[in-house]
Amino acid sequence: MINCANGRKFDYTELKCRIFKKFKTQKAFADYLGISENALTNKLNGKFYFTQEEIARTLDTLAVNSYFETIQLFFKEKVE
Repeated sequence: MINCANGRKFDYTELKCRIFKKFKTQKAFADYLGISENALTNKLNGKFYFTQEEIARTLDTLAVNSYFETIQLFFKEKVE
């Protein structure tokens, strides 16, 4: 989850599930994005942001074509 300056936190649970279904491992997905597995782990744990290019490539490979689905994967706020 990402902790923004304004206190918003994002939940990547659905994204992690979709990555596993398509790529089986985070390493395979990281290789697809052209980043290290450690960088991907940091992004999924909210330490760093996904770039626009990484988001676009993810949406393409996961065949995401709706605004709602994009929000669910990358911008779903964590409810505490």
